[in-house]
Amino acid sequence: MFSKQSQAQNLDRNLRDFAMKTYQEMTEGSRKFLFSPFLIQMTGAVLHLGAKGSKSGVEIDKCFHFDPNKNSEIEIADYFYLRLSYLQTSKSLKFANRIYMEEGNEMKDTFSKLLNEKFLLDVESVTFSKPKKVLARINEYTASKTSNLMHPTVYEDEFFAFEKLLAVNVLYFRGKWETEFPPKYTSIKEFYVKKNIVVPIHMMHLKAELNYASLPQIDATVLELPYEDGDEKWSMSMLVFLPDKHTTLEDVESKFYKLYFGDVLEAMFSTLVSVELPRFSHEERGDFTYHLEELGLNRTLKRTNDFDKMLKSPTELELAAMGIQFFIDVHEEGANQAPEVIGDGKQFIANRPFMYAVICKSNILDEPLLLLMGRYTAFYDVILK
Repeated sequence: MFSKQSQAQNLDRNLRDFAMKTYQEMTEGSRKFLFSPFLIQMTGAVLHLGAKGSKSGVEIDKCFHFDPNKNSEIEIADYFYLRLSYLQTSKSLKFANRIYMEEGNEMKDTFSKLLNEKFLLDVESVTFSKPKKVLARINEYTASKTSNLMHPTVYEDEFFAFEKLLAVNVLYFRGKWETEFPPKYTSIKEFYVKKNIVVPIHMMHLKAELNYASLPQIDATVLELPYEDGDEKWSMSMLVFLPDKHTTLEDVESKFYKLYFGDVLEAMFSTLVSVELPRFSHEERGDFTYHLEELGLNRTLKRTNDFDKMLKSPTELELAAMGIQFFIDVHEEGANQAPEVIGDGKQFIANRPFMYAVICKSNILDEPLLLLMGRYTAFYDVILK
């Protein structure tokens, strides 16, 4: 059970609110998608601290859900540092975060130190009028931070010579389950993209004691699948939200904003569950500023003198792009073999579109850390005959 007395409680809730708002913005048709609420909001925190008190700062606070009246700069920095420190030790993921600034714009030493020490993020000066060299630098950095698992991050057709500030967020996630899905039981099954659209996919199977709950307030069922990654303070798992048979994913998504993840976890109970879950991988990449603009970020995307808390000398600066690349691989591999279990238990058959979240839990957090959120529809995982 999560403590309700932490100074960071409202920051946990702010991350949850930002995640829900962003998820709603990204829902378009039957498209599947993936994003990292935590890493994107972390970049927002850097912008918040750099433009605090300005018109852009007010806009940034509204977009990324920060309240400068409730949390100091140190509290915000410590909030992200605690969580980034854990993620940095995780065996399940690799991540890279960096800000690129036009040569000639000098960052204040104190601000640069804050980014490096608390946000585990550094700043590199580049000449955007030489895009090929900048692209090479960005992609070399990303490859080095992700053990060559992620590259390229940015392509030339997404790049502009006049950019003043470019943020890059990259995350590669391939967790090993606490209990494996026995590979011998993986088989081709039907997946109902819609009632009249059925496609064949690779479906994994597992029968085990797992945390489970019915969520009548959104007409869905939730299942928690733990990863082996963790220690005595932290643990990592995937929550899968499966719409009830009488409803659709779109209906569930329209009510999803009502949920608090801490409350969902408290409502769950351990029980025997027969699980069928698609085997899939997904990569999301591109410029995330389109979504941020839809969330109300406008002035920050234009040249202003609002980043005086960040720069040594007042100068026009804009967030020209936020390059993101997020990858997840959902597979059978686990640390322990599934035991032979008698009985059927609950049924959790994910043979229709669902939403999922990779979370990090700790007894020092009021709400779980939302590392990844996504929607699965199978549209790009169809098995070609």
